[in-house]
Amino acid sequence: LGARMSDGSLGGFAFSFPAIWKDQIHQHSHMLAVREELQNQGIGLALKFAQYKEARLQGFQMLTWTFDPLETKNAHLNLNKIGVVVKHYYINLYGEQTSSELHSGLGTDRFLAEWIIEKDNLSTNICFQLELDEMLSCPQVIPTRVFEHKWLAPDTPNLTEMAPRLLVEVPKDIQGLKRHSLKVAMDWRLQIRTVFTHYFSRGYQVSRLLISSAHEKDNNSRMFYLLEVKGKRGSVS
Repeated sequence: LGARMSDGSLGGFAFSFPAIWKDQIHQHSHMLAVREELQNQGIGLALKFAQYKEARLQGFQMLTWTFDPLETKNAHLNLNKIGVVVKHYYINLYGEQTSSELHSGLGTDRFLAEWIIEKDNLSTNICFQLELDEMLSCPQVIPTRVFEHKWLAPDTPNLTEMAPRLLVEVPKDIQGLKRHSLKVAMDWRLQIRTVFTHYFSRGYQVSRLLISSAHEKDNNSRMFYLLEVKGKRGSVS
């Protein structure tokens, strides 16, 4: 699927194909790209919804794709704007290195996004009834500390926490952190790998990326994944 601009050029595209996973045929989205100068204008989101509608017309029951848990911009799009859930974590899905500078140095661990295709028309208005303050008061699995003025480093996770809802903090700008300290960025990769593989195996899922301030672009905002026991997600309408 492509996004045609007013001058006839291609502004972005979404590429998917049929796949079999757990004995179910679904549509797997392998790539979504938007021209750099056209990003942050809603084109990627529009392509995802077009992909959803086309998959529903063809009788598919689910769309899946992968994304890096450390890339919070993608997480915000997938979890908060689209409404996927994540139940699976893959270690170095595409190998330890790729030719992409974006993926260099940290391996290619990935979440698997699952988007259930409903029979009725798609609603893009996702409303979480849980208050942000209430969610941000949930136990945090990874303690953090500030180093060199603004960057966050992870400490050893507490894997004994088993509350119905848990928070897993991730750095807001992994690419900036990687340029500043590849070692600390890799520490984040290894710690969240440990946390998510542990909790996914115990029946938790990721349902949302929480942002600790009113606006995602606030330089002081912090990012937390909300881990919930399956079936405990806040009401969605």
